[in-house]
Amino acid sequence: MTQLGFQTSQSDPCLFLHQTEKIMVLNYCDDQIWLCPDNATIWNLNHKGTSTASLELNLTLLVTDSPLAKGLINKVITYTGMGNTEGKDTPAATNPLGLDKGSKAFSEQWNYPAAVGMLLCLSSNTRPDIQFAVHQVCRFSHSPRRSRGQAVKRIIRYLINTPTQGLLFKPKPEEGLDCYVDAGFCGLHGYEDGQDPISVKSQTGFVLTLFGCPVLWQSKLQTDITLSSTTAEYVAFSMAIRKLLSL
Repeated sequence: MTQLGFQTSQSDPCLFLHQTEKIMVLNYCDDQIWLCPDNATIWNLNHKGTSTASLELNLTLLVTDSPLAKGLINKVITYTGMGNTEGKDTPAATNPLGLDKGSKAFSEQWNYPAAVGMLLCLSSNTRPDIQFAVHQVCRFSHSPRRSRGQAVKRIIRYLINTPTQGLLFKPKPEEGLDCYVDAGFCGLHGYEDGQDPISVKSQTGFVLTLFGCPVLWQSKLQTDITLSSTTAEYVAFSMAIRKLLSL
């Protein structure tokens, strides 16, 4: 990075700044996020030796309506062979996705973890509307079944129906930093094995907004077992406030 003209930030050693080109690069292990007003400048530096794989992925996620962002949606549609499939209005069914031990084995031609990984990138960066649905299918990456494959295809059908939807940023400086949080109490009860602790775990969902724009969101099962909806709300608020305080 220093050979390319970057300097390490005094605030964070993983943040690199290029003063003349006005580029910021945030490094985490073997991944990078590049920020610059001009994509061409990034590509020019990219061909001098930086990682093309992580660069292409993260540029996809920086701007919701960019050709690269739409390209990732098209990629998962093509990968699963669903180009001529009818769309859906919602990304998930009404009933939650349970363990479903009695269902048939996964028999699709595509790789389950690979498809879920593409959806995870979208849900975590530009499509919070599929966050809950993607969280459900992520739970079963180690043991895909036919019903989980159908759930993945349901998400993709929703993306087919909403290819241009995503985050729209219209900053409102007077709104500042806000946190919205909620919890679903024991949502898997009756859908998972009653002897499995997961069957009585609650779900946390929250979104943090800065100037009215969503900057961080999450949907996941709580790690502890709560005995009331009120307690589940407190746990959800605790999970959200940890992110809020750091922001």
